[in-house]
Amino acid sequence: MPLTHTPTISTYEACSLTTVQRSILMVDDQSGYLELMAEVMEEHFPNLCLQTAQDGEQAWQLLNQPLCDRPFSNSSLGHCIYPSLIISDLNLPKISGIELLQRIKQDPHLQAIPVIIFSTSQVEDDILSCYRAQANCFITKPNDVDDFFTVVQHIITFWLNLVTLPNLGS
Repeated sequence: MPLTHTPTISTYEACSLTTVQRSILMVDDQSGYLELMAEVMEEHFPNLCLQTAQDGEQAWQLLNQPLCDRPFSNSSLGHCIYPSLIISDLNLPKISGIELLQRIKQDPHLQAIPVIIFSTSQVEDDILSCYRAQANCFITKPNDVDDFFTVVQHIITFWLNLVTLPNLGS
C-alpha cells in the first residue's frame, strides 16, 4: 500500500444497533485502507455504521448470516438492516472482488445494494469485467491520503445522500 499514514484509530466501533439505520460494508485486504475509511466515517459520517471484511469470503459470510444475527441487524427495533452500500477492492484473497460482486448481483436479497469497486487497478480489462458483472461504479484508489479522504467522502455523499436507494430492511 503506497499510502504513508498512521491512522489514529484501529477500528470503528461507533455503531449502535438501537440507532443505526444505514451501514457500509468495506472489503479490503489492506488494513490501512480500512483504518482510513474508519477515520473518514468517524469524522464526517458519525451516524453511519461501518462494517469491514478483509477478504471476499468473510464479506460473503457477513452478507449471508441469518438476517437478525448479523452485524447489520437492528433486532431491538424488530427488523434487520442490509448494508446500504458495499465498497470492495478488486484483488482480494479467498474470493476475489469480481467473484464477490457476481455473487451479490445474483442474490435476490442483495442484488439491489450498490457495489462500488475501489481498486488500485487501472487495467481496462478489470474495469470492463466489473461493469459487465454489474458493478455500480469502478473508482481507482488514490495514492495520496488526502485524496483518499476526499474520494471516500464523495462516494458516501453521492450514494447515501444524493441517490435514492431502496429500503432493504425487513
